[in-house]
Amino acid sequence: MELLVFDDIEWAANAAIEIYKNIQVSLNDKKICNVVLTGGRSASKIYPFLQDLLNESSDQIAFYFGDERCVPPDHEDSNYALVMRTLFSNGIRFNHFVYKMYNGNEDKETAALNYEKLLPCSADLVILSLGDDGHIASLFPKGSWKELHNRRVICSELPGIRHPRISVTAKVLVNAKSIIVLASGKNKGQVMAKLNKSDDIFEIPARIALKGTWVIDQSAFNAMKDSIDANQK
Repeated sequence: MELLVFDDIEWAANAAIEIYKNIQVSLNDKKICNVVLTGGRSASKIYPFLQDLLNESSDQIAFYFGDERCVPPDHEDSNYALVMRTLFSNGIRFNHFVYKMYNGNEDKETAALNYEKLLPCSADLVILSLGDDGHIASLFPKGSWKELHNRRVICSELPGIRHPRISVTAKVLVNAKSIIVLASGKNKGQVMAKLNKSDDIFEIPARIALKGTWVIDQSAFNAMKDSIDANQK
């Protein structure tokens, strides 16, 4: 794990810069960069800054999704809608391509299979957000994805979540050329402190992304350190 820690106030802007740097590194070797996007509160803070950076570039970038709720693309809970409000609030540029994961009226299993065919074999960059329970994408602890881990895109359901979801699996993350994990706030730091408590990715799915760069704020770092110190006493 590579850990980058930024001041709380400046975290979102710096996280956007790190994402942009990764995209530029990929574009040094090829004409188009394949980026898998995340949703969530962290992403909504970062994407406006990323949009400003991308507007300065004429490079081709293909944007995919790491997970999506099975709702219409204009629904308030849709990751696609979040991305359109934040990363593409000024519209999709001519050199950018955005591939929805779910269109709103299709069978979710069919949508998962179709997206599996659409995704590149190896994404250049996967952006992930750390969940309060240790989930990434829509791979939840002890979720139904355990039986489907050989697939690349699956339907992910868990009692208590508001909408059924579609998600990439560990297979996509392991094959990604680069991963950035976003985590901000005390709760996320406490989750990070538990990462080494179990080797079981089905118990703590975020362990799949340990090879990546984790971009966290000072509050998350302090909470992680305090939790680790408390457990060692």
